[in-house]
Amino acid sequence: MKHRRGVSPILAVIILIGIAIVGGVFLSSTQNQILSATLSEIEYKVTDLRMEKDSSGTCYFSATLHNTGTEQILSTKINTTSDGGFDWFPKSPPTEVSPSQTISMFEFFSGNPCGNFTASKTYSVGFEASSQSSSSKIIYPMTVTGVINR
Repeated sequence: MKHRRGVSPILAVIILIGIAIVGGVFLSSTQNQILSATLSEIEYKVTDLRMEKDSSGTCYFSATLHNTGTEQILSTKINTTSDGGFDWFPKSPPTEVSPSQTISMFEFFSGNPCGNFTASKTYSVGFEASSQSSSSKIIYPMTVTGVINR
Protein backbone atom coordinates (compact mmCIF):
# COMPACT_ATOMS: atom_id res chain seq x y z
CA MET A 1 0.00 0.00 0.00
CA LYS A 2 1.29 3.42 -0.91
CA HIS A 3 1.17 6.29 1.52
CA ARG A 4 -0.29 9.44 0.04
CA ARG A 5 0.45 12.72 1.60
CA GLY A 6 -2.43 15.15 1.71
CA VAL A 7 -3.10 18.50 3.30
CA SER A 8 -3.31 18.24 7.01
CA PRO A 9 -6.65 19.19 8.58
CA ILE A 10 -5.05 22.13 10.44
CA LEU A 11 -3.62 23.59 7.23
CA ALA A 12 -6.96 23.10 5.46
CA VAL A 13 -8.78 25.04 8.20
CA ILE A 14 -6.24 27.91 7.99
CA ILE A 15 -6.68 28.10 4.19
CA LEU A 16 -10.49 28.15 4.52
CA ILE A 17 -10.33 30.91 7.16
CA GLY A 18 -8.09 32.95 4.84
CA ILE A 19 -10.52 32.53 1.94
CA ALA A 20 -13.43 33.57 4.18
CA ILE A 21 -11.59 36.71 5.38
CA VAL A 22 -10.64 37.78 1.84
CA GLY A 23 -14.22 37.19 0.64
CA GLY A 24 -15.65 39.16 3.58
CA VAL A 25 -13.35 42.13 2.92
CA PHE A 26 -14.31 42.11 -0.78
CA LEU A 27 -18.05 41.99 -0.03
CA SER A 28 -17.74 44.69 2.63
CA SER A 29 -15.95 47.11 0.30
CA THR A 30 -18.45 46.41 -2.49
CA GLN A 31 -21.37 47.00 -0.11
CA ASN A 32 -19.87 50.29 1.11
CA GLN A 33 -19.46 51.53 -2.46
CA ILE A 34 -23.02 50.60 -3.39
CA LEU A 35 -24.52 52.11 -0.23
CA SER A 36 -22.57 55.36 -0.51
CA ALA A 37 -23.73 55.74 -4.10
CA THR A 38 -27.39 54.98 -3.36
CA LEU A 39 -27.75 56.69 0.01
CA SER A 40 -26.32 60.04 -1.03
CA GLU A 41 -29.42 61.89 -2.01
CA ILE A 42 -30.84 65.29 -2.63
CA GLU A 43 -34.16 66.14 -1.15
CA TYR A 44 -36.09 69.33 -0.53
CA LYS A 45 -38.61 69.77 2.22
CA VAL A 46 -40.94 72.68 1.57
CA THR A 47 -41.71 74.28 4.92
CA ASP A 48 -43.64 77.31 3.63
CA LEU A 49 -45.36 77.79 0.28
CA ARG A 50 -47.71 80.68 -0.37
CA MET A 51 -49.11 82.80 -3.15
CA GLU A 52 -51.20 85.81 -2.24
CA LYS A 53 -53.13 88.07 -4.59
CA ASP A 54 -54.25 91.56 -3.70
CA SER A 55 -57.17 93.58 -5.08
CA SER A 56 -54.95 95.50 -7.53
CA GLY A 57 -53.89 92.25 -9.27
CA THR A 58 -50.41 91.93 -7.80
CA CYS A 59 -49.30 88.46 -6.72
CA TYR A 60 -46.80 87.60 -4.02
CA PHE A 61 -45.09 84.20 -4.18
CA SER A 62 -43.00 82.95 -1.27
CA ALA A 63 -41.39 79.62 -0.50
CA THR A 64 -39.07 78.32 2.20
CA LEU A 65 -37.02 75.27 1.23
CA HIS A 66 -34.91 73.04 3.46
CA ASN A 67 -32.26 70.71 2.01
CA THR A 68 -32.81 67.50 4.01
CA GLY A 69 -30.55 65.43 1.75
CA THR A 70 -26.88 64.58 2.00
CA GLU A 71 -25.66 66.40 -1.14
CA GLN A 72 -25.35 70.05 -2.06
CA ILE A 73 -28.11 71.19 -4.41
CA LEU A 74 -26.59 73.12 -7.31
CA SER A 75 -29.74 74.31 -9.10
CA THR A 76 -33.46 74.50 -8.43
CA LYS A 77 -36.33 74.85 -10.88
CA ILE A 78 -39.76 75.90 -9.63
CA ASN A 79 -42.85 75.97 -11.82
CA THR A 80 -46.61 75.89 -11.75
CA THR A 81 -49.34 76.03 -14.36
CA SER A 82 -51.93 78.80 -14.15
CA ASP A 83 -55.62 78.76 -15.12
CA GLY A 84 -55.01 79.34 -18.83
CA GLY A 85 -52.48 76.52 -19.04
CA PHE A 86 -49.54 78.92 -18.91
CA ASP A 87 -46.36 77.82 -17.15
CA TRP A 88 -45.06 80.23 -14.53
CA PHE A 89 -41.49 80.20 -13.23
CA PRO A 90 -39.98 82.48 -10.57
CA LYS A 91 -37.40 84.80 -12.11
CA SER A 92 -34.77 84.11 -9.47
CA PRO A 93 -35.00 80.55 -8.10
CA PRO A 94 -32.49 79.56 -5.42
CA THR A 95 -29.10 78.33 -6.59
CA GLU A 96 -26.73 76.43 -4.31
CA VAL A 97 -28.18 74.99 -1.11
CA SER A 98 -25.95 73.02 1.25
CA PRO A 99 -27.24 70.02 3.23
CA SER A 100 -29.37 71.07 6.24
CA GLN A 101 -29.50 74.68 4.95
CA THR A 102 -32.82 76.51 4.72
CA ILE A 103 -33.44 79.22 2.15
CA SER A 104 -36.35 81.55 1.58
CA MET A 105 -37.44 83.20 -1.61
CA PHE A 106 -39.96 85.96 -2.21
CA GLU A 107 -41.15 87.31 -5.53
CA PHE A 108 -43.93 89.67 -6.45
CA PHE A 109 -45.33 90.01 -9.95
CA SER A 110 -48.29 91.69 -11.55
CA GLY A 111 -49.97 92.03 -14.88
CA ASN A 112 -51.19 89.21 -17.09
CA PRO A 113 -49.31 86.31 -15.38
CA CYS A 114 -50.89 87.20 -12.05
CA GLY A 115 -54.30 87.51 -13.65
CA ASN A 116 -54.09 83.85 -14.59
CA PHE A 117 -54.15 82.79 -10.92
CA THR A 118 -57.47 82.73 -9.12
CA ALA A 119 -57.75 83.40 -5.39
CA SER A 120 -58.94 80.38 -3.34
CA LYS A 121 -57.95 77.96 -6.10
CA THR A 122 -55.28 75.26 -5.55
CA TYR A 123 -52.37 74.80 -7.96
CA SER A 124 -49.60 72.19 -8.12
CA VAL A 125 -46.08 73.59 -7.73
CA GLY A 126 -43.14 71.51 -8.89
CA PHE A 127 -39.69 71.74 -7.31
CA GLU A 128 -36.82 70.12 -9.21
CA ALA A 129 -33.44 70.02 -7.51
CA SER A 130 -30.19 68.94 -9.17
CA SER A 131 -26.77 68.05 -7.79
CA GLN A 132 -23.63 66.76 -9.46
CA SER A 133 -24.80 63.16 -9.42
CA SER A 134 -28.60 63.14 -9.28
CA SER A 135 -31.85 65.05 -9.42
CA SER A 136 -35.12 64.98 -7.51
CA LYS A 137 -38.58 66.31 -8.27
CA ILE A 138 -41.43 66.89 -5.84
CA ILE A 139 -44.86 68.46 -6.26
CA TYR A 140 -46.70 70.42 -3.57
CA PRO A 141 -50.21 71.89 -3.60
CA MET A 142 -50.52 75.66 -3.19
CA THR A 143 -53.74 77.56 -2.57
CA VAL A 144 -53.83 81.19 -3.69
CA THR A 145 -55.16 83.41 -0.92
CA GLY A 146 -56.25 87.00 -0.88
CA VAL A 147 -53.98 89.52 0.80
CA ILE A 148 -55.50 90.52 4.12
CA ASN A 149 -53.12 93.29 5.25
CA ARG A 150 -49.91 94.37 3.55
